[in-house]
Amino acid sequence: MTVGVKVKAVPARRALVSVPTANWLLWGGVVVVLLLSMDPVQANVLDNFGQSLLDIMNSTFLRALAILAVMGAGLLALSGRIQWTSFLIIMLGVVIIFGAAGIVDYIIANAGTV
Repeated sequence: MTVGVKVKAVPARRALVSVPTANWLLWGGVVVVLLLSMDPVQANVLDNFGQSLLDIMNSTFLRALAILAVMGAGLLALSGRIQWTSFLIIMLGVVIIFGAAGIVDYIIANAGTV
């Protein structure tokens, strides 16, 4: 008569992070290292790029487009033909895009106060 030994199956280990998350972390680290290691002359290029991007986002054309989007969403909401999630997403997008500078200034001004 043989004595059977019961072997317990060991569950497979799960990765700490998924592959897409690991890729984002890797590339984010590369970007941070590149930004921290650049010369001030190169930083001026990024500063100019950032200012140009802000100028584009706060342009008159995009402001008019946002006004039309809010008007259209409001009219659709009044007639009952819009889903409220779509309405809220449009409003939140306009607030974030055009209020981003004010939001950042508010956070910077109140960062040191507790």
